[in-house]
Amino acid sequence: MWGANREGHGAYGAGLSPTLVPDSRSSAPPSRMTAEAGLLFVVSVWGMNFAIIKVPLDVMSPFTVNLFRFAIALAVLGALHFRDASRRGVSWTESLRRAPLAVVGLGLLAHVAYQTAFILGIDRLTAGMGALLMATAPLWTSLLAHAA
Repeated sequence: MWGANREGHGAYGAGLSPTLVPDSRSSAPPSRMTAEAGLLFVVSVWGMNFAIIKVPLDVMSPFTVNLFRFAIALAVLGALHFRDASRRGVSWTESLRRAPLAVVGLGLLAHVAYQTAFILGIDRLTAGMGALLMATAPLWTSLLAHAA
């Protein structure tokens, strides 16, 4: 794991971002090859998502497909969260106790609004058009951040 520097702060100061300073009590960071293999896996899964998601949409409603996607994500991410919380020695509800409005707000925005728009968009568009539209997300994010 990666920890705080000697002053107790992350690499960018007092809790401003995830830290990149190695913690002397933990194992070494992953090798470059391991990191790049992980990135390749994520890019592959993300890239295939548009084509693969069209298959169940032929036989199920968009919201039923999302129900199955969320159930799988809950199992995988829940297990990872429990493991991480136990390794850090904190309760799995720590994030919710410290910032309940942020957790609930981001949950509603990311999982309700975004996923509803995503699954309805994929249902109505071709896989290629959906991927092309999603590829413009950094542009829209930049424009909205600049406007704000």
